[in-house]
Amino acid sequence: IITARSVVEVQLGMTVETARAALGGKAVVIDPPNQPFIIINALHIVRDRSDQKLMEFLVDDFLQPNISGNPIVTIRAMDRSLVTAEGVYPGMTIAEAAAIYGAPTLRKSAEEGFGGEWVSFPNAPAGLRFSVRGPQGGQAGLYPTGEFQSPRSVEGARIEAIEIGRTFLN
Repeated sequence: IITARSVVEVQLGMTVETARAALGGKAVVIDPPNQPFIIINALHIVRDRSDQKLMEFLVDDFLQPNISGNPIVTIRAMDRSLVTAEGVYPGMTIAEAAAIYGAPTLRKSAEEGFGGEWVSFPNAPAGLRFSVRGPQGGQAGLYPTGEFQSPRSVEGARIEAIEIGRTFLN
């Protein structure tokens, strides 16, 4: 279950090592490569035993050399097996989620190529953010020229991930 504080056994504030132990044999936490890119160094990927990407998480204070001991500040659920209490999951269409949470409002970043695209719903649980993608990875929203918000989405647009904690760099 995805809540405002956790995705399955992984909770905000846990260390990477605690998350590893909490997941047990159900999933593998892949440490980031040791590269000079701060964001990549803080990003951990969780895969199931069939190598399917389940989630990603970021840890706090990425400048510290031992990030495995730092707390998780963002969790991004990416697999359809990870659902909210109401049954919304990554991969669900925006229209299907709207039937559960109410009329959607899509927003895109004002900066081209930065920030991604998000949808909010009036009855979604507080603390959940939904990143979205259109069919074939394109834009999900139908935005009037010069606008960055819309109640309309492209047919087939889907929730790409459900995120909790600090905003993930998308």
